[in-house]
Amino acid sequence: MPDSGNSLLFLMKPLEAGFFTKSARDLDPDIRIASAGNREQLIAEAERSPPGTRLIAFSTNVIVPSDILKLLDYNCINFHPGPPSRPGYRPTGFALYEGDTEYGVTAHYMREAVDSGPIIGARLFPLAPDAMLIDVVKQSYLELARLFIALLPDLARSDVPLQPNGMEWSGETSTRAQYEIIRKTPRDLPEQELLKRFRCFDGIYTPLD
Repeated sequence: MPDSGNSLLFLMKPLEAGFFTKSARDLDPDIRIASAGNREQLIAEAERSPPGTRLIAFSTNVIVPSDILKLLDYNCINFHPGPPSRPGYRPTGFALYEGDTEYGVTAHYMREAVDSGPIIGARLFPLAPDAMLIDVVKQSYLELARLFIALLPDLARSDVPLQPNGMEWSGETSTRAQYEIIRKTPRDLPEQELLKRFRCFDGIYTPLD
């Protein structure tokens, strides 16, 4: 089989990269695939990637530098563990805390602003009023993997753009600073509020005086 010319760069954990690499090579045995798990590895791999390489980030907190987006000609797709209504950092807890009745995951092209590029796919599911963070995180991860596999035949054709699906981003983009603030609970926090934060966020704590 002749060289397809398809080239992917995965930004994700090694276990995920191994699974998705096998899945991609089942579709195209000649596809070029490199992987990175952190910012430094990403930069190194991107700089030695051939023209036309597509970057695929999967459930990662690594922010892709703007010069890497430009280097790869914005052929960069992120799998975000939140719905189009919840862009930003660790959105699950904020969705639970603010009483969302629906959650989901999103695949989109990357732009300089976090979670702002054209959306190419999403999967949505209902949220129970008393849902626990860990349960929603697990379901979101499964839905994100299912979305990846569903889009993989098109993702693996790195020279063919994926078309937007018509969905738009909405809602405030959550930040790491907001996440850290809500985890830091004052000593006199009402019990009901404390229990709510335990349900919605991981690692909450009361700082020592």
